Amino acid sequence: MPRKSYKPEEIIAKLRQVDVLTSQGQGVAEAIRSIGVSEVTYYRWRQEFGGLKGNAAVERLATGCRFTEGPVWFGDGRYLLWSDIPNDRILKWEEETGAVSVYRKPSHYANGNTRDRQGRLITCEMDTQRLTRTEHDGSIKCWPRALRGKS
Repeated sequence: MPRKSYKPEEIIAKLRQVDVLTSQGQGVAEAIRSIGVSEVTYYRWRQEFGGLKGNAAVERLATGCRFTEGPVWFGDGRYLLWSDIPNDRILKWEEETGAVSVYRKPSHYANGNTRDRQGRLITCEMDTQRLTRTEHDGSIKCWPRALRGKS
């Protein structure tokens, strides 16, 4: 029998359904059976999506990506950056407008992003096998050299 593929919003709805049923006194195993999935699937979903509570929703921000990784939120600028590794780019989503644009291309196959304590972007580049730090003015420094005061 072929396995059904569920969208994230369908998974969250099923997790909520189990929560409601168990809060009404139904046993967990029985509630899981009632949503039509195995216990293994239910607990995998709970681990992956269980933190989404209340009115949280999954929203698609962009299409055309092949494999994404390394999301980092810039709360002060109200935007999100993430890597689209096979397409060799870092994308940017702006909360205010919902616009998605290319932040950096080439990204040297960036596969991880974070921020330092000064709010600068730190990126792991697979192609160059280095860490870079993007300064507030947009210039990019090789991070270990920047730590030693070199550019």
